[in-house]
Amino acid sequence: MDDGIPFWGSKFRVRPMAMPELRKDPLVERWILVSTDRLGRPQELAEPESMESTDPCPFCAGNEHLTQGAVLTVPDESGRWRIRVVPNLFPAMRDVGAFQPKRQGLHLGGAGTGIHEVIVEAPQHERHFANLPPGHISDVFRAYAARISHVRSDARWRYPVVFKNSGAAAGASLEHVHSQLVLTPHVPPEIEAELRGSQNHFQQTGRCFFCDLIEQERAGPRFVMESSHYFVYMPFAGRFPFELCVLPRSHCSHFDRQPSETWNDLGATLSDVLNGLRTGLEEPPYNYVIHTMPLSEPESAHFHWHVEIIPRLNNIGGFEWGTGCNINTVPPEQAAAFLREMVRQRN
Repeated sequence: MDDGIPFWGSKFRVRPMAMPELRKDPLVERWILVSTDRLGRPQELAEPESMESTDPCPFCAGNEHLTQGAVLTVPDESGRWRIRVVPNLFPAMRDVGAFQPKRQGLHLGGAGTGIHEVIVEAPQHERHFANLPPGHISDVFRAYAARISHVRSDARWRYPVVFKNSGAAAGASLEHVHSQLVLTPHVPPEIEAELRGSQNHFQQTGRCFFCDLIEQERAGPRFVMESSHYFVYMPFAGRFPFELCVLPRSHCSHFDRQPSETWNDLGATLSDVLNGLRTGLEEPPYNYVIHTMPLSEPESAHFHWHVEIIPRLNNIGGFEWGTGCNINTVPPEQAAAFLREMVRQRN
């Protein structure tokens, strides 16, 4: 793409739209605005990149004494750990018993009880998750599933939030590859909205919204790639430039209950997508988060677990905070075509 507006690195340029577009997410009924007009404006202010590189690194092999004891280790062929799950030394929530909310007039609240763990994804000091072999990436996701399955019977926790912050702009404070798991006593509003939307679709059609979405997007302009077991596309009403969704092709509502034969393909799919982003956008910061059914819920015919990947390529300003309507400066169709080519070149 030789003409157009420069965007995040030297390889991708945005073709200006004839007119901004308001788009509505069909699942959660959230409006967003796609507008290339916001690109190319003067930018005097910049937020400095700041991510801590500690010496010694608490996540490197040999420095295990700098963290709490592991609750799970995944060994390599020699018996040394290759993935290590530890309690977070700086937890957002604390395991102090069951959540007991109290009402104070109009307000409802209680102690922030929960479990917060760190998944150390490699023993060596690796900065980029995409550098790990696909099989290793698969094992990281297996470790997530193992921890979720382990706590499923504890009625105190309703939802497992699995997420990665990669890069300072995405919220990371340490550069050694890691991700996090937070077990909460409530279901997050974003998940509740997806559950409502998918249930409404099922009641109206008798079909899973996500399964229908895969069929619609497969031949469309927002398709990115498809593997034996997974489907990747960019949402029609994506809130952020290059926002991605990774879905299992076969219906499954609980992330930790997916068929065993699909794990290796998940690692390979994520490796392709993350390396495509890394090559095309020159190592962008990003988050990913797993959306799954709440822990106590049975298998669902209307919900489909998935991974959202959100590159952090723009800032949230007053318009977004004041309206709840994000401005996406890159049409998903253009972003998908570019990333599709990056993945094709990789393979």
